[in-house]
Amino acid sequence: MVRGRALALFLLGVGSFAGCLRNDPPSLSLVDLGPGDGGGEGEGEGAEGEGEGAEGEGEGAEGEGEGAEGEGEGAEGEGEGAEGEGEGAEGEGEGAEGEGGGEGEGGGECEPGNERPCPALGATDEGECVRGVQRCDLAGHWLVDCVGTVGPVPEVCNGLDDDCDESTDEGFAGFGPPHNCCPAGIVVPAGWACIPPGTFLMGSPEDEEGRGPAENQHSATVTLPFLMRTTEVTQADWQELFQLAPSQFAECGSACPVEQVSWFEAIAYCNVLSQSEGRAACYTDPTDGRPYTLEDAAAGTVPAWPAGPACTGYRLPTEAEWELAARAGTTTATPLGDLERTSLDCQQPNPALDDIAWFCGSAAVEYEGCLDLVDAGGPGCAGPQPVGQKAPSAWGLYDVLGNVWEWCWDQYAESYPEQPPPDYTGAEEDDRRVKRGGSWRHRAKFARAAYRGMDTPDSQSNSAGLRPVRTLR
Repeated sequence: MVRGRALALFLLGVGSFAGCLRNDPPSLSLVDLGPGDGGGEGEGEGAEGEGEGAEGEGEGAEGEGEGAEGEGEGAEGEGEGAEGEGEGAEGEGEGAEGEGGGEGEGGGECEPGNERPCPALGATDEGECVRGVQRCDLAGHWLVDCVGTVGPVPEVCNGLDDDCDESTDEGFAGFGPPHNCCPAGIVVPAGWACIPPGTFLMGSPEDEEGRGPAENQHSATVTLPFLMRTTEVTQADWQELFQLAPSQFAECGSACPVEQVSWFEAIAYCNVLSQSEGRAACYTDPTDGRPYTLEDAAAGTVPAWPAGPACTGYRLPTEAEWELAARAGTTTATPLGDLERTSLDCQQPNPALDDIAWFCGSAAVEYEGCLDLVDAGGPGCAGPQPVGQKAPSAWGLYDVLGNVWEWCWDQYAESYPEQPPPDYTGAEEDDRRVKRGGSWRHRAKFARAAYRGMDTPDSQSNSAGLRPVRTLR
């Protein structure tokens, strides 16, 4: 069941993103990125409240107030496409799916006038290429038959022979993970996935359940392909580089995500990882220009990033890169669909999250040192989980939602610019740094692709870790 859903996600996610690779107008409608019901998410050791101000994470109980919204260790305050099933039967045809409404495998949403590709149908007697397309009728059903479109058709990355030359996806490294339609010639190491560049809608629509005020939807562009680690950095990974074990949940094991690492320490980790492979460090100490170190992190020194995203060493993703990767071509709150109004907290079951994410409703564990989330509607013994246990996204990423928050480079802002420049690296108006994805101890609404968490760069939370990236040039 999980494998079937992952395959459907793969087909739909990459197909939805093909327009971006062709530089067509973006057709993705983004998920929510906001800082919850309040302005943003921070961490503290107090109570968790709900309100219209900033959002914090606390280790205490949950309360309600008109000021800050907190996230509790024991609970959490309020606040990649979906596998569609046709209403009719699947018909037989040249790659066509029967008269199903909604979204079917290998295509997008069926709206009157929409088309999706079928396998190439060959060539005419004159040698002209014929591409197959499947059309959506006025009733919102995919027609069974493929229709031939005559004329030269450029090859796009979709697993089909669009130009009828008996080859598929020329000019691309490969269709599907780990290459994900990145440019040809790219080598993807084991444990990493290539994230293709593109333009997409970032943020969330105003009617998305669980949406926060800082998630204003806008067009965002990432111009360079980059590698992203398929899992979060584990306790074993951290100990191998630093010979340190900062995690609160050591009993979870070496395959569990490292947590209780600050943004400063995550920056230092990326530099050491670069140096371990003979790559140039992306981050420097602004006082002397030397590579940023763990000692700089301990001193609270804010790093410089001289080359920006053009740096080819390891680094934290920008917020736009993170959301591009998390969505993997999908447009809903999570890759499996939107959250229902009745499933924004820890409720079970949760069809939009259960197969892909660990959150407060699914994070039951049996090891010592777990936390009690019963008062929040969660399990009596909860904690982070070993990485890579849930189904991957369409682009081969595990736990991109849930398990632990993932630090990003960007400074937090109460809203996005209406028209950010390509490869935008964030605002410069706040000392707090963005973290994305939600966590094992937080509510479902925080595990949306658009949700924006934030915290001070020196914060060390038992629900925050990292997932490095590296630009490919």
